[in-house]
Amino acid sequence: MNADVLNDLYRIDVFGPSILTIGTVHKVFIVDIMKLGRNKELDLKLTDIFKNSQATFCGFGIPTLINYFQQFYRDYNFLKNVERIIDARIMYHKV
Repeated sequence: MNADVLNDLYRIDVFGPSILTIGTVHKVFIVDIMKLGRNKELDLKLTDIFKNSQATFCGFGIPTLINYFQQFYRDYNFLKNVERIIDARIMYHKV
């Protein structure tokens, strides 16, 4: 999962995260979070995905992404259910 937080000038976007990418081995979904906004059904679906599952939250700079997402979308609770996190930035530097 990834949240796009940079605008075209590579600065933090004042509108908040715009895209969430969710994928499996077989399918990938790109969610336009700005268009959907504070959507309770989306939050419930994402909570379902992460609650008691093998799902992994993965991206570059995960703590920053999570803080940034929570700053703009406080109504979303699915991040509280994420148990497995991989920060690809940290893994990349170890290679």
